[in-house]
Amino acid sequence: MPEAIVPAEVVRQAIAWRVKLHGEPAGSALWLACARWRAAHPQHELAWCRLQAIGEELAGGVAGLGSARSLVAALHAPTDVRRRRLLKGAALGLGAVACGWTARELMPWSAWLADHATAVGERQDMLLADGSRLQLDTHSAVSLRFDAAERLIALERGALCLSCAEDVLHRPLRVSSLGAVFETQQGRFVVRQEGQGSVLEVTAGQVGIRRRGEAGAYAALARAGDRYLVDAAGPRQVPRADIAADGWAEGVIATQGMRLDAFLAELGRYRRGYLGCDPAVGALRLSGVYRLDDTDKLLAVLTRALPVKVVYRSPWWVRVQAVA
Repeated sequence: MPEAIVPAEVVRQAIAWRVKLHGEPAGSALWLACARWRAAHPQHELAWCRLQAIGEELAGGVAGLGSARSLVAALHAPTDVRRRRLLKGAALGLGAVACGWTARELMPWSAWLADHATAVGERQDMLLADGSRLQLDTHSAVSLRFDAAERLIALERGALCLSCAEDVLHRPLRVSSLGAVFETQQGRFVVRQEGQGSVLEVTAGQVGIRRRGEAGAYAALARAGDRYLVDAAGPRQVPRADIAADGWAEGVIATQGMRLDAFLAELGRYRRGYLGCDPAVGALRLSGVYRLDDTDKLLAVLTRALPVKVVYRSPWWVRVQAVA
């Protein structure tokens, strides 16, 4: 008889409980709450047992080296199939470590558990409960926590564009990202994670910058037109980029004298696979507005604007080269 299939939402809940309970002492209120959740439905207990079995099979958490999505797929599968997938996922995870990927990329629990997320090439536009407009860039994720004291948006991955609405409760609107907190009452701004830091660009109003956990005066106050990098060294103002920070929110890449290699690196965020260029053409400059709806059409436009050709070895391996 085939094993029962656990709904994806229940699997996600089980993963969330396991993450929350990491390091939590047995018998705590959180463990009791998890026990109540497990007892609430047979599918809850089944998902939990399968999740525990995975940990045992991989002797100490090798499953953590794979993606959370792989873990969910493994939880859905029958036992023998699940074991093969887990071993394959562990091998892939170890290979990723050898390639120097960060722990955040290897174990994106927070992004998987986020309230809203986009896939590569996807963008999302939504109206929040307070009337603010939130837009997510490609491969991005956010978690929301609105209560009586504050409106908090946690950027788990990627980039967002936020147009703040005036709040009748006068709660501050905060975006947290990689240890930084950006706070405003009214304005429009973009936050994008780059490496170990976050880049803030304000298009309207002003945004206060703090490190997470700090109170009191802002470490910096960014106004319309300002661009800040915030990392372990603290916030510091940096020059404006040669690409419109919020262009993607309108479905375009808008550039002014941008190098071709930098342009392709940006475009590569919106498609899967490899997209690169010959160093001989990397320094060519681009100016204009390019639509993101079809990246292959956009690449074809480049051949009319610059002395280059686009070489496809497959839909997932593309290289821009000089015209012979």
